[in-house]
Amino acid sequence: MFIERLSKSHYADRLSGIIRYWPEAALSFISFISFLLLKIKKKTVLLVEPNTFHGVVLPGFYKYFHDLGYNVLLISRYANVKDSSFCRVKDKPKIFVFDPLVMRWVLRSKKIQIFDFVLFTSRQIFAQDIRVWGDYFGYLKSSLSPRFGIFYIEHHLLPRKILYPINTRELFGLTRKTLNGTEVPILNPHYFGEVNYTKLSKGKRVFIFVGEVSPKKGSIHALLDVVRKLEKTFEFEVWLVGKGADSSLSDSLPASVKTFGRLPFNEMFGLLEEADFSLPLLDPRNDAHKDYLHGVTSGMQLLILGFLKVPVIHADFAKAYDFSAEDSILHEDEGFIAAMERALTMTENEYNCLQKGLKKLTETFYHESLENLKQRIDERISASSL
Repeated sequence: MFIERLSKSHYADRLSGIIRYWPEAALSFISFISFLLLKIKKKTVLLVEPNTFHGVVLPGFYKYFHDLGYNVLLISRYANVKDSSFCRVKDKPKIFVFDPLVMRWVLRSKKIQIFDFVLFTSRQIFAQDIRVWGDYFGYLKSSLSPRFGIFYIEHHLLPRKILYPINTRELFGLTRKTLNGTEVPILNPHYFGEVNYTKLSKGKRVFIFVGEVSPKKGSIHALLDVVRKLEKTFEFEVWLVGKGADSSLSDSLPASVKTFGRLPFNEMFGLLEEADFSLPLLDPRNDAHKDYLHGVTSGMQLLILGFLKVPVIHADFAKAYDFSAEDSILHEDEGFIAAMERALTMTENEYNCLQKGLKKLTETFYHESLENLKQRIDERISASSL
């Protein structure tokens, strides 16, 4: 009985996690010593990502603080560092790798008091190996005390899924949302470093989808049906990039579809630069997609802005993400195939106009986000001097 109880305990989970993710466990020890010995400069901010995903947002949050004159340190999981989301950033922040347990030790240490601010790039943690699924601050079991305070990003601004107290003065969202009647300021991380903004291909046009490829969600099958019809008339390619793109689609694919599987950021960024159009593949009739209308931001939105890839997108989701006919190809429920045809027959001048619209939107998001962050920082500093 003792052995059975032990095998189902947190200690067994912890040991299993160390064995399974041994590179992260080894790097945690090295990073822990380095972090404790590191001399923190004045006006320094700490970014914290507790999950093994969300790496796509890290360069953008780093840039906002860097542009406001802050030194930035990042603590993250090994999976994000291995994928190298900062591969296109020249002046990278110093990055420390921690597993969840050691990360908690670090965040509860007195050294955190030296930082001006701590930004949690995810408010929630999803780590099955340590039985944590939700509020990260609850997992820490301690209040942090940087010089002026903490901020955090909530990726799931859905009231029914938030089971902890919310301080909206600490909260940012990726896109414009309201929570319980209060508008949440945006901090939209669409920066990825040095990016080539490519023009419309003069040859075969390329559409790209980045994300989990799951036939169960329906959108992939709908896309494949449309491709089969269009490739009878047009010559083009559709690239599917993400988990499941090399295994879930075992059935015969249309000749125009290429799958790449899950890629590290540098390879994925390269494909985005080569593509002409992006495919968010969001459908309001699909229950699995409805949260993306009411509080969850698709990672494709950030990539579209960061690489100026004209999206072929349902009008409902375009509205939720501030896209419009000035920067996107919009369609309604039954209009996806017509929207794809428009992309395939679009002139270079029309494409350039949409790209200019996207560029204008990215500048709007950047300046609004930077001002939101600056305002919150100024509020905290002013309050501390009273």
